[in-house]
Amino acid sequence: MVFYGLHISLDLLTTTKIPCFYPISKKEYSFYIEKAGSSFTFLTSWIFLIINLLIFHISPALFLFVMVINFYTYFTLIYYLYRILTKIWINLHLKDNQKYFPGVLPFYFIIFESEIVNNGISLRLEKKSHFSKSKLLYKNITILDSDEMVLFEKGMKLCKDNYYFAKWTVLPIFFKNEGVFSIRFFFLEPMIKIRAMYIQYDFNLLTHQLIGFNQSSGRIQP
Repeated sequence: MVFYGLHISLDLLTTTKIPCFYPISKKEYSFYIEKAGSSFTFLTSWIFLIINLLIFHISPALFLFVMVINFYTYFTLIYYLYRILTKIWINLHLKDNQKYFPGVLPFYFIIFESEIVNNGISLRLEKKSHFSKSKLLYKNITILDSDEMVLFEKGMKLCKDNYYFAKWTVLPIFFKNEGVFSIRFFFLEPMIKIRAMYIQYDFNLLTHQLIGFNQSSGRIQP
C-alpha cells in the first residue's frame, strides 16, 4: 500500500491527469510539476543504477550503497521541492489566459497564452528560464469567418469528447485548401523542442461534415 501510494503521488506530479481516487471518484487530477516520462529523471535514475552496479562489482560495501541511496533520495526530494515551489511561484503571477508547463530541465518552463476575442484567436508559446532570457517559440493570430469558427468549435468538441485527447491542452493551427478546412490540434504536455503529437480534423466548408482525420507528430508551425 505504501509503494502504491508513492506511485500515485509521483504520477500526480506529472502533466498527465489520473483518477487518483478511483473507484471512489473518476475525477482526474494533475499538479503539472514534471513532464510525464521525464528524460531528466530517466537519466538520473540510470546513473543511480549504474553507480550501484559498479559498487557491487568493485567493492560491495554496505556503507557505499547506503551513501549512494541517501544521496539520491535527498537529491530527488530537493529536485521535486524546487519544481513545486517554481510552479507555485509562477502560477501566482500568471494571467487567466496563461498556463504553465514544466520544461525538460528543472530550470526551464513554458508559458502558453491563448485568447479568443470574437472570431480572432491569438496564441503564444514562450520558453522561460530562471537564469537566461525568454525565447519566443510560437506566436500567431488567426481571424476566422463565421463558418470557420463553427468548425473550430466542432473540432474542439471532438477533442473533448475523446477520453484520451481531452486530457491534453491543445494549440490549434488552421489550413484551408479547395473547400476543405483543416484544424491541427497540437498537444502541449508531451511537447519537446517545439515538436508535439497532434490530431487533425478535415471539414468540408460547404456541408460542415467531417471528411478526414489524421494523427501524427511534427513541428508546431503555421
